[in-house]
Amino acid sequence: MRVRGLAAAILMLASAATGEPLPSGLSAGQPARTDRVLDGETVRLADGSELRLAEILAPKATPPRAGQVDRTDPEIERLGATARDALTRLIDGQPITLYFAGAARTDRHGRHVAYVEGPGGHWVQAALVAQGLARVHTSAEINRGAATLLRLEASARRQRLGLWRHEAFRVRKPVELGRWIETFQIVEGGAVTVEGARPSARLALEEGHARLALNVSTRARSDLRALGDIEGQTLRVRGWVRWQGGPIIDVTHGAQIEWADPRPAVRAME
Repeated sequence: MRVRGLAAAILMLASAATGEPLPSGLSAGQPARTDRVLDGETVRLADGSELRLAEILAPKATPPRAGQVDRTDPEIERLGATARDALTRLIDGQPITLYFAGAARTDRHGRHVAYVEGPGGHWVQAALVAQGLARVHTSAEINRGAATLLRLEASARRQRLGLWRHEAFRVRKPVELGRWIETFQIVEGGAVTVEGARPSARLALEEGHARLALNVSTRARSDLRALGDIEGQTLRVRGWVRWQGGPIIDVTHGAQIEWADPRPAVRAME
């Protein structure tokens, strides 16, 4: 039964992919061929180099929890295997085309970081996100097509597809973040202005007496101005949670911030 379910999910995934073209504004395509899919976001190419799919995070077998010993979670292992198998079915051993956003072409590990067009002309990242097999994870340099990916992610979350059925990946409140330091989270709360703080630290999310501080870059503050008055509005912010006198997320660009209701992300680029 599990095998049939996986096959059906992969077939649905392939169908979803064909409807989403790659975003505009990318570099000219670079052909490549896959050798082996390592996990739901990483591929070894035929030339021996590695590729990390831009703008997504696939489930990992043992997500770290600050202050706790890593332990295997069988359900997350299954989700990771499903994402890997889906990506394998889409591109393994087949010609693909890599596209890049600006000058950002590799990560600190030397891996290519690219938008991937599959052999059928579909955007591979969009396919994975649409079926709940990856979360959206943009950066200041790499966020083309973020609005499309966020829309697909929201749809998968509403349907509780894939990883969205698991506790480790749900949208959190600020009060919950103490045990999720040094992990990537999506956090929801009311936007408040912190009086007297330095400009980069004047925005926070609150829920009850709990607060998530936001360290907002100059670029992101410019993006936020397009929203007008957000005081008291319910927002979602995504990013890596760290501790600095309390939980904090560094906000480097507008695509990290969304309205909690189905309005567009802040200046998410297409």
